[in-house]
Amino acid sequence: MADFLTFENLVSEIKRALKVTKGSKDDLIKAMINMVYLDEIICCDDMYPLYWLMDFDSSLKSVAPSTLSDISQAANGVFTTSAVHGLSVGQIIALFNILGMTELNDQLYVVGSVPLTTTFTLGVNTSTYAAYTSGGNVL
Repeated sequence: MADFLTFENLVSEIKRALKVTKGSKDDLIKAMINMVYLDEIICCDDMYPLYWLMDFDSSLKSVAPSTLSDISQAANGVFTTSAVHGLSVGQIIALFNILGMTELNDQLYVVGSVPLTTTFTLGVNTSTYAAYTSGGNVL
């Protein structure tokens, strides 16, 4: 069997699952399939997968959000938090609400190193970015 269903295959599979007799509710089923296709499937891609196809791994743990207090302008920028951050090498984080060095906002990064409990690096060259002024959340 192919790993996809044609429109007619999809209609017949839904009718079979709902135990619908021949011909009854065909128009309603087709309208619902079209609505789901137009509202959900057309707008999805690798960055926005269909929510019902995403697996949730409940074993994943996250750390509490941290607040940034400084970001250096360097070939390998050093990020300083106002308290112990609890991050580890290889962890995926997101940065938000940074003032000044806004080039880093709203993106995902992988923690490259953790020199101290209040500092980390991301392997990002921040030397050409605007100077950090304040704020910033690490999630």
